[in-house]
Amino acid sequence: MSRSSNFSYKSSKSDPGCLPIPITRRTCSTAAVKLYRYLRKLFNFNQMDFEFASWQMMYLFVNPHKVYRNFQYRNVTKSQFARDDPAFLVLLAAVLFGSSIGFAMLLRLDMLGFLKFFLYFVLVDCIAIGIFISTCLWFITNKYMVKQSWLGYNVEWGYAFDVHLNAFTPLVVISHMNLLFIHHIFGRGNQYLFIVRFLANSAWLTATSFYIYITFLGYKYLPFLRGAESLLLLIVFAFFVYLIVMITGGNMNETMMDFYRYMIF
Repeated sequence: MSRSSNFSYKSSKSDPGCLPIPITRRTCSTAAVKLYRYLRKLFNFNQMDFEFASWQMMYLFVNPHKVYRNFQYRNVTKSQFARDDPAFLVLLAAVLFGSSIGFAMLLRLDMLGFLKFFLYFVLVDCIAIGIFISTCLWFITNKYMVKQSWLGYNVEWGYAFDVHLNAFTPLVVISHMNLLFIHHIFGRGNQYLFIVRFLANSAWLTATSFYIYITFLGYKYLPFLRGAESLLLLIVFAFFVYLIVMITGGNMNETMMDFYRYMIF
């Protein structure tokens, strides 16, 4: 939103992420109030918009720009970039539940092993690691990437976590489908054949690149940030790791499966 407007604007440094909006229409809520509203909806399925969350998940694969344009519209109407509806997180947990069933069948796990797998995917892979990555990027963007002309405007931590959830969705779908289908088709004994390693490692490179690109888009669409393009350098780093793994005969699928077996057993 342009700063040159005929309206009078009011900002709040204590409420990260709020862009200037007409004070005649809405003022910013505190982070605590936003969190309370979000968690309250988490236990009320009737208030969640699962249809819209499904639309967002689909477009993260085919046109992620469209998803982030919607985040901009939310800032105009609700004075925040971050989601106020936990439906997306609930749907993502459902996706992880489905992939956990696949891993339980592949590894012949009992019910307890299945529950451990599912809770690990949700609480560690999705939430705990997401909190760590989101906090790092939230700190870096607010400290080093806010434009001089926009001083006083900050990235919401909730928005940083939403960016992680957006990027995590293609990552988990591609990587888990890769793990399950390649093991099912080729069997465990053929995992170090060149064609199998190529398919597996290429799928991990694709999934990682998706994560980085969608993360980049999330910060690029914030008008008060600069230098978001630097995040794309991580794709170059991921490609070098991919080359090293291929040259050394490694298979990321087997590395991850060994880790999962160690975690469960």
